Amino acid sequence: MNNIQTYKVQIKFKEKCTTIPSRMVFNVGYKQSNGKQDAFKFSASAIELTLVRSKKYETIITNPQNSINSQIIKSLIAYYAVADVISPIKEITILRIVGTKEERYEECEVFQQPLLIERSVENKLHFPTTIISSIVEETPRGAALRIALSYWLNAMVEDNVYLIFENLWRAFNRLYVYQGNGQNEFNSMKTMRQLIIDNQDKFSQSKAITNGYKTEELHAFRWQQMILNDFPTRNHTQALVEFVERYSDKRIMALLNEKLVCRKVYINELGKWAEVQSHIASNAHTTYDIELVTVLCIKYAYFIRNKYFHGETLDGTFKLMQNYIDLEFEHISRLLATLIYEVINGNMLRN
Repeated sequence: MNNIQTYKVQIKFKEKCTTIPSRMVFNVGYKQSNGKQDAFKFSASAIELTLVRSKKYETIITNPQNSINSQIIKSLIAYYAVADVISPIKEITILRIVGTKEERYEECEVFQQPLLIERSVENKLHFPTTIISSIVEETPRGAALRIALSYWLNAMVEDNVYLIFENLWRAFNRLYVYQGNGQNEFNSMKTMRQLIIDNQDKFSQSKAITNGYKTEELHAFRWQQMILNDFPTRNHTQALVEFVERYSDKRIMALLNEKLVCRKVYINELGKWAEVQSHIASNAHTTYDIELVTVLCIKYAYFIRNKYFHGETLDGTFKLMQNYIDLEFEHISRLLATLIYEVINGNMLRN
């Protein structure tokens, strides 16, 4: 019993949040803990952790391999996810206690902010505190949530529209790959699309955004470029037809009716032009709001993700004036941030 080490971690924030009005306590496991748990205490402006280990750590916050470091990061993600104010950390204290002796870790005197902010930022999409237990659980789902939220939270405090989108896409990617459960990326995205459609009642905020788009705003997206990019040859024509026929919302039908002319020759050669036109005409008055969300957040966002991530275009910031591409990224990012929020908040990911 003499080798038992108790570690006390306290993280203080510069500002208080109002979403954690009183102390909340969670017992949280960790990798290879054999059922042992640590105590996480959250309050409006602080996190306190009590961790018992049989090992003395020479370093903690500079060593990402140890379980105490992992638990600290886990607690920070949970705190920031539910806080209405994303505040910089003011102070970190770590004590190692053996019997009556205390040792303070001096490495905590200098640290990096986990979210690169100098002043507090409002978190308009903060989660309810009930989500904390899911975030901190030591399960594959908990790990997926933490990875996704680490990027999502960075997007919430970022100013550059391209970095915002990059962080949001990485967050969304982690969620749909996890939900896909070993499928390839294309099928994982299909699985996520179906999850969203099957639970469309839980996406009221996302649908409110897309339903607010006027015709000219929808037409401003580069639909024809997306079609030419994603279905570049005759060999992709059947996939294009299947893409069109997966949708039925009248707004998407109107867009495709206008933009598909760029692939009319290929579709005619396949003998499917009349079939495609019939599908579009039969849905000219169909309203299916959730489809606007999925076509923009999955199909269209994937198109601009590939252009951006693969270096197929100039760096978005290398220009003299804001342009329509910037606005496009702003629109998609706002929608994607909300969709990710609602996927996580709706507790829809597989167990």
